[in-house]
Amino acid sequence: MIVGSSTTVNVALEVGSLGQTITVDTTPPLIETDRAAVSTDLAAQQVESLPILNRNFTELELLLPGAAKMQWQHGQTENPQGGIQINSNGQLFSGTNFMIDGMDNTDPVLGIITINPPVDSVQQVRATTGNFDAEFSQAGGAVIQVETKSGTNQYHGSAFEFLQNDVFEARDPLTQFGSIPPLRWNQFGGSLGGPIRKDKIFGFFDYQGTRARNGGSIQTYVPTQAERAGDLERALSIYQQQQHDRSVVMQARKILNQRIYAMVDQGESDQHRLTIGGLTHLKSIERDHAIKSAADSQNKK
Repeated sequence: MIVGSSTTVNVALEVGSLGQTITVDTTPPLIETDRAAVSTDLAAQQVESLPILNRNFTELELLLPGAAKMQWQHGQTENPQGGIQINSNGQLFSGTNFMIDGMDNTDPVLGIITINPPVDSVQQVRATTGNFDAEFSQAGGAVIQVETKSGTNQYHGSAFEFLQNDVFEARDPLTQFGSIPPLRWNQFGGSLGGPIRKDKIFGFFDYQGTRARNGGSIQTYVPTQAERAGDLERALSIYQQQQHDRSVVMQARKILNQRIYAMVDQGESDQHRLTIGGLTHLKSIERDHAIKSAADSQNKK
């Protein structure tokens, strides 16, 4: 090469092969950089597989951190959908914003869910418990977003039946002295989705019903022939004994709360010491003494 001169070099370029590559990554990012919301997502399979009491969708809210069920619940007349009232992150249940398919699903007066969707109709759930977006300005404790299923060009559906009855129940020896009270509890339903007009109109339908008939048992006192004739001495003695046992229990609780040793007078000559760290039971001592006193009185008669 000479300074100030130009040199021409001819390079032959060959046509290469044409190709196209598309890479699809379905793995969600570990960190969402476009938002700061704290949320939990559940797919349809998870919603159907999780054990849910009475198949009540709102029970899923108890899976969220910071969720606690209210000690009282709205009655059936106010809450025909049977939604559970749950506090989230220290906020009352009325601060929970329910949404279904992008629409508001919260009762404006009671603050409860308006439409409690059947489990088989839920496609996806997102529960947000912190750092809500501005669109959820009315939420205080949590935002529950539900997306329901829709029909496709293929028919698909489900059916279920759950049964509880007294045949599978064990008798409670403390409250059920005879036969087990009758119980009939049935929960049934199903779903069906498919095309109404192929590639144009689709439909999805679901139903869930519950039928319950619950019996009960009660322990009561049947009067004897003497009491029917007007002799209430035995009934009065039973009442006095019950009042005596109740006072003994209250006294024992007071002693246990004070964490001291106490002397319990069991009559003219018998005395028993109640030790806080021991296994002596005050009520059983009083009951044994009452039985002994009754037996002595019977012998004197």
